[in-house]
Formats: sequence, C-alpha cells, structure tokens
Amino acid sequence: MEKFLGKGWELSVFKNGERLHISIPVDSGFASKSYDFVISQQDFLILKENRYRRMALEFLLHEMLQPRLTRGDVGATDKECNAMITIVLQGSATAIERAIETSKNTGRIRRRLEQAGFPAYKGA
Repeated sequence: MEKFLGKGWELSVFKNGERLHISIPVDSGFASKSYDFVISQQDFLILKENRYRRMALEFLLHEMLQPRLTRGDVGATDKECNAMITIVLQGSATAIERAIETSKNTGRIRRRLEQAGFPAYKGA
C-alpha cells in the first residue's frame, strides 16, 4: 500500500493495487478507528489540488463518524459517508456550505476550518 496524500493523524489517500481510497482516523477518548472509503482518480486530484475541499471533507466526516464511534456503532458507514464525499468533492460551493450548515456540529467545523486558514470561507 502506498500513501499519496496526508500526514500523521489526518485524512489520507492510499493506493492499494489499482484502488485509491481515503482513510480517516477517528478517536473518541477511549476508542480509535480508521475508516476507509474507495475514491476515484478524479476525487484524488480534487483532494490534492483543493485544500479547502480536503479540510471540509475531513472535518465533516469526522463529525459524522465520531459520535458513532462513541456509541460503539462502527458498522456500515459507506452509504452515508460516500454521499458526503460526493457532495464535498464533486458538489458546488453551495452544496458544501449546506453540508456544513446541516451538520450536527456546524460551529466546530467552522472553527476547525478557520484554524486551517479558511476564516469565513464559503467558496470551493
């Protein structure tokens, strides 16, 4: 397996054989798990070239997955997470903004985006 994008404890892209996938580590005090999702070459290029979309995806997925991990619900997440991946990587700036606004922790995502260098950024 070869790592193409990401450092340390952040959303990363790996290639395993011919398949690309993102891996996002999530922890919740007492538990840690890495979630993996297959992506396309186009998705990889967007993650590589567009730091805002990469950060927004990382923060949105983390906020979706952490409560599940806390509850011990580490099962099937593909449908929900793949929908978010599509919205963030292939959707419009408006679609990304809507995903942030409708997340369960909008304020935290906005703070993390600001800390990543995107103060009040609403474009993609």
